[in-house]
Amino acid sequence: MTFTALRRAASATTLAVGLFALALTGCKKDTPAETTTTEAAPPISNTVVDVAMADTNFSTLVDLIQAVGIADRLNGAGPITVFAPTNAAFAALPTGTLDTLKLEKNRQQLTNLLLYHIAQGNITAADLKGMQTVSTNVDGATLPVVVDGDVVKVGDATVVTADVAASNGTVHAINAVLMPPATM
Repeated sequence: MTFTALRRAASATTLAVGLFALALTGCKKDTPAETTTTEAAPPISNTVVDVAMADTNFSTLVDLIQAVGIADRLNGAGPITVFAPTNAAFAALPTGTLDTLKLEKNRQQLTNLLLYHIAQGNITAADLKGMQTVSTNVDGATLPVVVDGDVVKVGDATVVTADVAASNGTVHAINAVLMPPATM
């Protein structure tokens, strides 16, 4: 065999080995053993209700939302903004107010009170600083917004924790329960 023939044979062998290796590598990637067939993880829910449920400071609010049956509405696509009274805010109500609102005959008043804490749209603290009022989910009702430096007040409540992000909006913790004009 001549040197040229040996070189051609070696090149052909190298080429054949390379193609064989490439073929094996290509097959290996496509084989079922290499393909993972896991089910997609369920989407993580982080709605405004989930945010409230995850924080023990909102347990009274969550209980009331569930009692009047608006949790599904608040778990919707949104976006919505919830001005969420803390447990301390509910505890500061005049004695008997919350118990009276929980009575079956006052269910609509309690529902209106809760809806008064909800606005359409994703309203951040920065947005509030440029607003004078916020429209609520109670027909025709608005909340006045007052900004004094870094302090943001919505109605008679001060925002104590702002901009808690949710998958369908924003939650702002407030230090007082907002009373719609016709509730009490």
